[in-house]
Amino acid sequence: MKDCTNEFKKDTKIEFIKDGEKWEADPDTCGKVTKEALKNGLLLAGAGLHKNVIRLLVPLVITDEQLNEGLDVLDDRAIETVTKA
Repeated sequence: MKDCTNEFKKDTKIEFIKDGEKWEADPDTCGKVTKEALKNGLLLAGAGLHKNVIRLLVPLVITDEQLNEGLDVLDDRAIETVTKA
């Protein structure tokens, strides 16, 4: 994964939507990614009116190494969850 530490040291969101012709929230996938990430030590904040958003609330004192480790866990769990669907 590319080093994107400076880009993520602010309020960042990931929105999950279903694949289709029209926009439709995907809270199920969002919840699965959140649960799988927690099993790997990464606590994520679910959000959004439709419960399909993950908010990344990164502490100001996080090291670049810690941030990249957390992003790697998120990336791996999201890919794993989406490819299982």
